[in-house]
Amino acid sequence: MTAPESNPRGRDNTVPLTVDETLEAISNHRRRFTIRFVDEAGTAVEADDLAEHLAAVENDGPLDAQDRKRVYVALTQHHLDKLGDLGAVAYHERSKTLMPSYATHGLADLIRYLESVCECGV
Repeated sequence: MTAPESNPRGRDNTVPLTVDETLEAISNHRRRFTIRFVDEAGTAVEADDLAEHLAAVENDGPLDAQDRKRVYVALTQHHLDKLGDLGAVAYHERSKTLMPSYATHGLADLIRYLESVCECGV
């Protein structure tokens, strides 16, 4: 499956993926963070910016280069390709750039809903 282009239409909350694809996309906290981050940005996001924000969330103390690199490597070697293949985000591997896809907003809404009703949140 190839990564979809950016969402050309208005935002809605539908998730045009199968149940299995949806569950796979949101099964990992780094994927959930990525989907929400791209949705909230609403524009192109660089993988290194995403990694920095995610590393800051994962680490309570100050960040160092190793923290950012660890998260960046995990994102670019596993999670971003998976999200792109599923259509959860539009991921351009060569430029390491993410954009909202036709499914991003609906998935982000689903994640926010689940976080609001689950006892432990995130």
